[in-house]
Amino acid sequence: MGPSEEVTVHPTLTLCGIKCAAGARAGFQAESEEELSVAPGEEVTVHAEVEGWLQVTRARDGVRGLVPASYVGGAGG
Repeated sequence: MGPSEEVTVHPTLTLCGIKCAAGARAGFQAESEEELSVAPGEEVTVHAEVEGWLQVTRARDGVRGLVPASYVGGAGG
């Protein structure tokens, strides 16, 4: 995917090139090592979609993991 391409991964979220800032719509509690707990409204950077999950980095501490796509919305979404 080139830097000018956009890929829609969720109705309210579009990946722009490599990553985009987004926020958690609802809190999510991780249940495995691959998942990432986030609080409602927490800022995350979205890197990719993996089978209905988004690979994100949590802004406050730089930890990376998976969050269900339905828990994350784009800016203003």
